[in-house]
Amino acid sequence: MLRVSTTTSLYATGLLDYLASEYRKSHSNVRIEFIEVGRGAALKIAEQGNSCMVFAHAPSLEKRYMDKGVIEGRRIVAYNFFMLVGPKEDPAQANRSQSVVEAFKKIYQAGESG
Repeated sequence: MLRVSTTTSLYATGLLDYLASEYRKSHSNVRIEFIEVGRGAALKIAEQGNSCMVFAHAPSLEKRYMDKGVIEGRRIVAYNFFMLVGPKEDPAQANRSQSVVEAFKKIYQAGESG
């Protein structure tokens, strides 16, 4: 049995089910169980010895568990990439913003003014 603690948001993507399916192609005798919880809880489950692997997305929190020797062999398997998209005519002029925060403020203001 391979028990994996993971965040609910990552599990909801379906990626882990896909990875498990691919893994089972060459390891058909291994049963994989996912425990979907918050990132802190996923790491705590590993600390308690109740999971073999952890998928989380909290680098500073993960580092604390690595420093304690709870987890090792950390690898980045995914990351967030955000893109702001909108209409070509850009009525809020968001594309002229210096930051995404400024762009969202312009979009909000344009929406409020109609």
